[in-house]
Order: sequence, then C-alpha cells, then structure tokens
Amino acid sequence: VELVSLPWGQAFEKFLTMVQAGDTPDVVEMPERWMGLYANNGQLEDLGPYMAKWDDAKTLGDRAKQFGSTVNNTQFMIPYGYYVNALFWNKKLFKQAGLDGPPATLDEFVEDSKKISAIPGKYGYCLRGGPGAFNGMHMFMNIAAGKGGYFNEDGTSTINDEGSVKGLQMLADMYKNGLAPKDAVSWGFNETVTGFYSGTCAMLNQDPDALLGIADKMSADDFAVAPLPVGPSGKSYPTLGYAGWAMFANSQHKDDAWKLMATLLSPKDNLEWAKEVGVVPIHN
Repeated sequence: VELVSLPWGQAFEKFLTMVQAGDTPDVVEMPERWMGLYANNGQLEDLGPYMAKWDDAKTLGDRAKQFGSTVNNTQFMIPYGYYVNALFWNKKLFKQAGLDGPPATLDEFVEDSKKISAIPGKYGYCLRGGPGAFNGMHMFMNIAAGKGGYFNEDGTSTINDEGSVKGLQMLADMYKNGLAPKDAVSWGFNETVTGFYSGTCAMLNQDPDALLGIADKMSADDFAVAPLPVGPSGKSYPTLGYAGWAMFANSQHKDDAWKLMATLLSPKDNLEWAKEVGVVPIHN
C-alpha cells in the first residue's frame, strides 16, 4: 500500500487540488464534512454491494451505517470511529483557584475561568480561535441557545438567534477579558492541547483524540474529563464528529481497495485503530 499523507491544516485544499488534477487515490480517509462534496459530484463508490458480502457488517453499529450514508441514502463511506466533545480540566489549577470540581453550567464556566485567570500566568480556558475554531464556537452557541443543529424548522440559520449570539458573545468576552491566552486567537488543535498539558490554561473542550497527547504529558492524577456545561435550558449539545474510509469511483483497483478497507474496519483492527487515534470504535 502506498500511503500519501497530507498535513491536516491544509489537507482539504491540497486534496481538492489533487482530485481536480486527476490524481485520486483508491482509498481516502474521509471526514464527514468532505463527503457531501465528493459524493454529490459522483466521485465516490457505492460501498453497499461490498458491505452486503462483508461478514463483519453483522457487528457494525447502526450509527456507522447511518452516518456513512448521509448523501442520497447511499453508503459512500464507512466511519472508523466517532469524536465526542467533552471538557478536560486541570485538577491542580482548579484546586489552586479554590475550586472543587469542573463547571456544570455556562455561568460557572465563565466564573471558574475568572478565578483561575487571577493566578499569575494562568488562564481559565484554552480558546481555539484559529483553524477549526468554528466547530467549538458553534457548539457553545448551541448550548447557550438550547438547541442543536444549524437550521431552524423554517429553514433559517440559527446563527442570528438570540441564544446563539449570546453564546458567541460569551466566548468573545472571555477572550477580551483575558480569560484565554492572547495568542489563542490563532490557536488550532495542537496549540490548544499544548496549552492545556503545559498548564497554561485550565480547561479545554476537545475530542477523545486529545487524550493521547494529554495523557502522555500529564499525570492521570492531575486532570480529568467532564461533560460539557449546560446552558440556560439545562441541556448541553456536544458535537459528534466522525471520519472514515471511502473509495474513489474511478479506482482501477477496487477489489484490492475494498480488501484494505475491510481489514482496517474489522472489529480487531478497528479497536486497535480507535485506541491509537482516540476515537469511539464502530462495532457492537
């Protein structure tokens, strides 16, 4: 197998350029947000016929089938795992600030950030303001608004709803008031995770894959993971993301491509993959 690896920060643009130039792989790691583009353009293979003959499909969770067929109800992708957002918190910094545990509400989230930020050189929250920032911002907007998704029932965007505006304003005010590092406005995934395990900031909302770096740099006694705080509605709306494997329709090696995918997605190898990259596995 020839592996082509792209840096994540520019992966979408670089891969799109490759595809437009006709340089398509047989198998691609497909984030959920990319699938609509390539599936709607007729560039992905329908995996349904392959799955019909795949013994391991019997233990595949219903969500994997659902999430991999969001375009035209066709299985263009099979997820390899799920990313569920949660709140990482630094026990030492919380104790130093006189706090007993993680915030349960958005109000507590802000107040706890203020107390921790009063410690010289420390900040309450690892804000992600650079690449990939909107995902986390939109999540807090949904929590503040008390509803998930991007659209109202009438088809209008939720972005200008009163609750959504309050959620975004909360994050902007936290940054302006020094509750997040000044350079966090340009932080991406790596910078926020580093900011957390270095002890610069005490809270980080991230997916399970962040645990790989954090657990390697911090003692298990010094941090914990909690549910995201709830908003005024009493509910929280953590993001659920996923990525998986897809096959390009113009592949000249479809049988071999499927063999690779079936191996990577088998219960044994999928579990090992999930442990390695920090996702929730797909098999029941």
